[in-house]
Order: sequence, then structure tokens, then C-alpha cells
Amino acid sequence: MTTPALTYQQLMTAAINKISAVCLNVSNFAGIPAAYKSGYTHTTTQKGGGTRQITMTLTATLSSGAISQVTSSVVSDQLNAFFNERGITAKASKAITDRGLANFYNNLAAFCYARIFVYSSQETTTNVIAYYSGSVTYPAVTNIDESSALPEDIKQLKMIVANQDVTLALQLLGSYITAKARGKVTKYTYAFSHTAKT
Repeated sequence: MTTPALTYQQLMTAAINKISAVCLNVSNFAGIPAAYKSGYTHTTTQKGGGTRQITMTLTATLSSGAISQVTSSVVSDQLNAFFNERGITAKASKAITDRGLANFYNNLAAFCYARIFVYSSQETTTNVIAYYSGSVTYPAVTNIDESSALPEDIKQLKMIVANQDVTLALQLLGSYITAKARGKVTKYTYAFSHTAKT
């Protein structure tokens, strides 16, 4: 039995599904620590003893880099619009070539670079991969001419296509998406106050 050829549509659908699964603000917003969410405030109070009672209070309030909840339909709409703009949607039903696969990954890297971030915070040790749905500018991409020789560093793509290894191509997609995510630091403003009683 022969495996059907890998199509652009299969990769587009897999990319949407993988991004939606990997980005916690799409797949499990409730699982994101509160320190990343809008409205977060954390107050620490320390009381000192001795002859004077001193109370010190430090309040951290999230000021930038809050993670918002995003639906999978937003991911789908934005990625489909991106693929359409890049001419990939027009080839949806076509079997992908080795150069086409390289170009697909190249374009997907531009999308992930603009939309997927690994958030970190001073208020929690948990890093979060999240999708950004706001306005972005995608980096320019130079595609490989489909009639030219395949560059040496991506010849393994030729084997994937030649062997019609759909499973491997789709597994690589998940690793590729997270590898292209950039870091983003969530920022807080801190307010310090103290009172003393004698």
C-alpha cells in the first residue's frame, strides 16, 4: 500500500493545530500563572520587631507583557491569511516538493517569529509559550526557486518528500514551531511603603 503524497493543506492544517496546542493561551489559558495575566498584583508585607514596630510593604503590579487569551479560530484565521498572502493557499491540494517543503518551513518561521513568544517573569519560575494576536510585521522571506538545486543543509527534506514520510514531516513541524519562538519578559512596576510605630 502506498502512502498518499504530503500536501500543502496537510501541513497548513497541522501548523494551525500544533500552534494552537503549543501556545498555552490558546489551549489552556487557565493553566497560565496569574503573574502573566492582566490585573496581576502581588503584595508582600514584612513586619519588624524591637522597640519600634516597622511594617514594610512591596507591591508588584504587571505593567507590560500581559498574556491574553486567544481562540484557535483566531490562530486559524491569521495563519490562513498569512498563507494566502504568501501564495501557499493557492497550492493547498498539490503534493509538496522538497523545495516546496523548504519554502513552507521558511515562511512558517517568519509567522512564528512574529507571533509566538516564550514569556518569562520575575514573579514566577514558570515560562509560558504564548501566541500574540495583535498587529505584527512579518519578516521578509526569500524562497528557494522551485527549479533550482536544493541547498546542502536541507537535503533531508528531499528524503522526507521522496519517501512520502507524512508522519515525520508533521512531527518535525511541532519542534520547528517552538524552536522559532522568541523570548519576551513580562514587566512589573514595584511600589514600596513603610510605616513605623513607636
